[in-house]
Amino acid sequence: MRRALPALLAAALATACRRPTVDAGPRAETSAGSGATSAPSTAPPPVEPPAAAAAAEVPPAPSASAQRHARAPAPPVVLPRALLSTLPSPGAHPSAGFTGPVDPALDAAWVSRLATAKVATIAWNGGGVSLTFKLKLADGHRAVFKPAQALPGSNHVAEIAAFHLDRLLGLGRVAVVVGRALPADALADAVTDPKVASRVARELAVRDGLVTGAMIAWHAAPLTSDDPPRGWRASLSGEGPIDDAIRARAGELTDLALFDFLLDNTDRWSGGNVLSLGKGGPLVFLDNASALLPSRARRRASLARELSQLCRFRRRAVDAVTAPRDLADELARSVALDPSGARLEPVVVDALRARVAALREHLARCRREHGDGVWLDE
Repeated sequence: MRRALPALLAAALATACRRPTVDAGPRAETSAGSGATSAPSTAPPPVEPPAAAAAAEVPPAPSASAQRHARAPAPPVVLPRALLSTLPSPGAHPSAGFTGPVDPALDAAWVSRLATAKVATIAWNGGGVSLTFKLKLADGHRAVFKPAQALPGSNHVAEIAAFHLDRLLGLGRVAVVVGRALPADALADAVTDPKVASRVARELAVRDGLVTGAMIAWHAAPLTSDDPPRGWRASLSGEGPIDDAIRARAGELTDLALFDFLLDNTDRWSGGNVLSLGKGGPLVFLDNASALLPSRARRRASLARELSQLCRFRRRAVDAVTAPRDLADELARSVALDPSGARLEPVVVDALRARVAALREHLARCRREHGDGVWLDE
């Protein structure tokens, strides 16, 4: 399928050059601004019953090549029974307090929706390293689809793992993410720019006409870039007062630093990836595809230098991370419940376990050097 995709794209572009639209379901809400992914809305969405979910398929996107779409395989809709029966949460372990804007009480409804809801339309979402697509669902909600792709720096499974890790720690900063397969030709038809179409043809990881990826819930409010000023880590080193420019965000920034260290997310601070939900709102932890890369795990690479510059943290976040638990094993088992069959490679799990140990050592050193001065007001 991958070898045939460029020719199919060229034919579709030459004929129509239009995005797929499917007249199914009510009109979706207006875009939330930045095009980034989303957290659950405030009203609990309905959960589809199994009978309805079993019939939820992504309809073929209409195009000039109707016969090709008629031959495209129907994507399997997998009910997320295992995940719904054991949603990730801190359980008996300390929780960081669910300080973020995401309400875990809505997780079950969103897991069901992202795994089974009918897709009404697909549109190209732009993006940098990772290919992403905007989806409108038939029930009026929206999502972003980040597909599996042939790029070493884009890992859709890391997006799934970020959701699970967020809930295991009790942070409440990551929107619900569920793995799902969509038709490769419907994704290709969403692209009208020939240069982008060429990239899609090269990079989509297609198997049997389908592309597995991460379905990410759309945030209910516009997202605003909120990068901290240069040198912000120095103000949280434990030496001297905290800079007024970051005082209000100090706890959020160190939570984010701990989270990124555990995931080994190398692309947080490249620009535009520190986002708040609405201007001045709480930080949300988005764009986690440059994390948990097997290539970095094999050479035991980590963000140890960045972490070493910080020695001020929220006590509850530290308690959640340092609780006597095998967090790496918990995360691997939780991710394995995803209906797409997502898995963390053993080398990735081992590297995460080593980072947890290194993080505990660093936090203990900070306590020895600064005593109770390490704790931020909560």
